[in-house]
Amino acid sequence: MLTHRLPWRSIYMFLRPKLQKQAVITQTQEDYLHTILRHVQGYLVILDVEGVIIDVIETWLPITALPKEKQIGVPLWQVGWWDELPHEQEQIKGEIARAAKGHPIRGSARYHTVEGEERCSSYIFNPIIDEQGMVTCIVHQAFDITEQKRKEEELRHIFEMSLDIISVIDMEGRYIQVNPAFEKLLGYKPEDVIGRDSLDYVHPDDVKIKLTEMKRLQRGEAIQAAENRYRTKDGTYRWIAWSARPNLDEGVIYIVAHGIDEQKAQEQLRDTFLSMASHELRTPLTGISTSLQMMRKRLKLLTPEQPEKFIETTDRLQKNLERAEQQVTAECRIINDIVDANRMAQGRLAINPLPIDLICIMRQVIGDAQITNPERRFELTVPAEPYIPVIVDAMRISQVLDNILTNAIKYSPDDKPIKINVEVNAKHVKVAVHDEGLGLTPEEQKRVWERFYQVPGRRIQGGPGGSMGLGLGLYICQTIISLHGGKIGVESEPDQGSTFYFILPLNQM
Repeated sequence: MLTHRLPWRSIYMFLRPKLQKQAVITQTQEDYLHTILRHVQGYLVILDVEGVIIDVIETWLPITALPKEKQIGVPLWQVGWWDELPHEQEQIKGEIARAAKGHPIRGSARYHTVEGEERCSSYIFNPIIDEQGMVTCIVHQAFDITEQKRKEEELRHIFEMSLDIISVIDMEGRYIQVNPAFEKLLGYKPEDVIGRDSLDYVHPDDVKIKLTEMKRLQRGEAIQAAENRYRTKDGTYRWIAWSARPNLDEGVIYIVAHGIDEQKAQEQLRDTFLSMASHELRTPLTGISTSLQMMRKRLKLLTPEQPEKFIETTDRLQKNLERAEQQVTAECRIINDIVDANRMAQGRLAINPLPIDLICIMRQVIGDAQITNPERRFELTVPAEPYIPVIVDAMRISQVLDNILTNAIKYSPDDKPIKINVEVNAKHVKVAVHDEGLGLTPEEQKRVWERFYQVPGRRIQGGPGGSMGLGLGLYICQTIISLHGGKIGVESEPDQGSTFYFILPLNQM
């Protein structure tokens, strides 16, 4: 039985909607109320307007480890839950005082169990008001939410630490919440976007698609791996891949997204490569086919009775064979470049360095270039030392020099010389190839080392003709020189020609 006279009817009317199930009983009014209270979720205590405990329900007793009679008449904040938690004690006292003025109070606070474990509770202080409008007592209902808080904390850590964007928007598309990754990727702080329409940041060309996707989300459909361009704070656009799931009951849409600029760049490189490769591989084959057709026709004209025509035809056949051989060489170069670039992208290009004379490598490469370009003048300047010792993969260094020479031949006039200069100091050797072509802008000098990059508007000026290539040569050269512990670069000005150079360490042994 209760030790204080309580407003049973008011308490009953307050608690009745909270019952978990109907209890069919025929007891006294006070026993009836106790039966109701035992069916209420959580822990329940009845206080007077000063916060002193008037009555407690059985579910409350185990967490305080005090018998009921030792709790009656004790202020709520002194029953043990908030021992050694002075901040929470003051919080509870203040909220009881506000509830005593007729204001329902909701809150949460830490508390200690009898075993000393710190946990967390969510609670309500609900004033019971009689017919005269006076607060007669306060019903305090509490729920342990420790596990819920732990899960919320875990989710908060995931939300804040995720490298992917996590955002929440309402059903109209307005931002409600964004995580720190949003700012890292797009540059906007939460206060910049909260309340703003997410469509405001979508690229104009993608708005129609995004509107269609929003309609699907508003119907309750989930979306997987959609792609749109979003405007960053500096005004540029970035590609974003995102997935979303709506919660129609809560009226929100949860979105996870990440940047795919690199993926899009790779896709563009792939498309560019396939386009160029199909063209560049087809060009030499066309030349070979044409040369073979011409040889077949001329072979039919060969007769011993016409020696002059025989000699003329064989000369033409020789030229056709040379042309076919050049086209085969070009085809092999393209295929080798593709293979090398693929190995480099996977970090699988190996070198086999051995001691060798660099001058020997250079004379061989320049000699081969002179044979295929007999009209071109090559000027080689070397130091007085007859021998430049290096430890290199001779085939790969030949490939580098051949590539640089080939570019110099193709992109400068035939009547201009190509100058090759070799300089040696105590530790390094520098090989520089200068042409008198159109030169390069500072931006072009930075980009010529990229895979598939070709200087816009350039055409072949010299050499035996052929294709522009795939834009892989200098990328391959840079990787090869790097694997040798060297350096490669270019010095150029528009209309002043270009000097491509590489530096290798000398063999000090």
